[in-house]
Amino acid sequence: MTSVSEGAALPPIVDDATAPIVYVDELVGGAAQHGNFTLAFATLQYDNAHNPPKPYRQVRLRLVVPPAGMQGLAQFINALLRANQARSPAGASAETKN
Repeated sequence: MTSVSEGAALPPIVDDATAPIVYVDELVGGAAQHGNFTLAFATLQYDNAHNPPKPYRQVRLRLVVPPAGMQGLAQFINALLRANQARSPAGASAETKN
């Protein structure tokens, strides 16, 4: 496996239309292990065997990211959050808007 040295141009991105799309409600855990970061994401589910249905959270995705990728992920998420805050009215959050 080859790696790209720091400062070198990155290869182009090829968008794989068959790559899975996984919906998650929240990040439920994470750890650093063997030099990588593992993040666990879950969705809210309902057990319909109970009446009324009993809610529970089920892990749907475990994402393993190397440190350099995690730094890029953090920077990208922070940029998205800043852009979202700039579009939102002062003090309003997505959860409080109706």
